[in-house]
Amino acid sequence: MTGFFVLAPHPVLLAHPRVEDWPRVIGPLYYLLAKAAGESLKELAVERPWTLRALARQAVRGLSPAGPFSASFQRFLETGLFSTAPLVKFPPGGSGGAVDVLLRCGPGAVLTQPQHFYSVFYRQCTSLAKYARLPSARGRRSWGLAVRRPGEFFCALISRLAADLGIPKDPWEAAAYYRTEGGRRRFLQPLASWLYFCERGSLPEADYLLGRLKGVVAEPPLRLYALVISKAVEHCPSAPLLDINKSRFPYVSKH
Repeated sequence: MTGFFVLAPHPVLLAHPRVEDWPRVIGPLYYLLAKAAGESLKELAVERPWTLRALARQAVRGLSPAGPFSASFQRFLETGLFSTAPLVKFPPGGSGGAVDVLLRCGPGAVLTQPQHFYSVFYRQCTSLAKYARLPSARGRRSWGLAVRRPGEFFCALISRLAADLGIPKDPWEAAAYYRTEGGRRRFLQPLASWLYFCERGSLPEADYLLGRLKGVVAEPPLRLYALVISKAVEHCPSAPLLDINKSRFPYVSKH
C-alpha cells in the first residue's frame, strides 16, 4: 500500500445497477472504475455485477482503502467475501405475520463470486433454493442466469417466494412478516430489501444516500459513510459521466 487513499464503499453499494448514480454513491471510486472499464461499466453493473470485484482490484491498485467500510472493502477485494446483509431497515408496516422463510442474503448477493455462489445461495438464501436447484458446487457453467444475469435470477425467485406466501411487494409491509427463531421474531428485512431492489431497479442503500428513500433506518456505519461521501463528492474530478440507458433494467417490473 502507498500513502495514497481512496474512499472505500461497502461492497454492497456496487450492487446498485444505476451507474449514473455512482458518482454520488461510491464517490471517487466511480472515476477509477469508469477509467478501467469504459462504456462496458454499465453493462457489467446490470448483467454481471460479480465481475466488478476484479475491476475494482485493478482500479485501486497501489491505493489504500479509507473510510468506515475500508476493512469490508479490503476483504472483498482480497477474498471476494463480504456480508450481503442489508444496511438499511424498513420499519414494519401492516399486520404481517409468521412465515417459514429462511433468508439472510440481501441484494448484495448479486456480487457473489462464482466460486462462493453455491455456498452463499444454500446457506444464506435458503428459502430461494427450492425454486432453483444448482447442480453442484463445481457445475457453475450450467447455472445459467445465476452467473450470466444474477439480478434477473434472484428477482425471479423473490417474486415467486413472495407470491407463494402472499407477501405484499411493498417493502414496508413485507418487513412486518417474520420468522420465529429461538423464541425471537426475526423480521424479513432481507426480503423487504429484495422487493425494493427488484420492483424499483434500485438499491435501498444507494437511494438512502441519494436522499430518495425516506422512512428507513440506516445502520450507523452507513450514516457515517453518508457524511463522508458527501464531502468526497465535492472534491471529485470534473469528468464526463457515461452515457447511460436508464431504461435498461430487464428485471424491473413495469407499472
